Amino acid sequence: MRPLLYVAFLLLALPRTVAAQANSIVGHWRGSSTCVDKEHYPTCRDEVVDYDVTATAGTSDTVQVKASRVLGEVMMRMGELPFVRGDSGTWVAEFKSTRYNARWVVTTDGTTLTGRLEDAANGAVVRRISLKRVIS
Repeated sequence: MRPLLYVAFLLLALPRTVAAQANSIVGHWRGSSTCVDKEHYPTCRDEVVDYDVTATAGTSDTVQVKASRVLGEVMMRMGELPFVRGDSGTWVAEFKSTRYNARWVVTTDGTTLTGRLEDAANGAVVRRISLKRVIS
């Protein structure tokens, strides 16, 4: 009786597990990062970007994103940020430097990761990204 109960439990849980994995942000992503407002952010440049997203041990609501930009055939590392699960399935990362205070807000839908970079001081959208999952 117990083995049958165990199998039934697994079969009921399987669709949710597969759906969660399909919508997971963890993985390798590549696509475009496009400037939205070059008048107010003149140093912004459109880029091809590569994101490597890994799970953070011990938590289900934080991931680590290593970002690089592609210059010709060379990958140039831009940095690494922790993203925390936000409202409505978003992932959010905030960062400050001496020049700006910004916030990334991204979402995934299967094989697509989209989002925006906001100026945290005024909420203005500085960049939009559109990436596809890279299957190795």
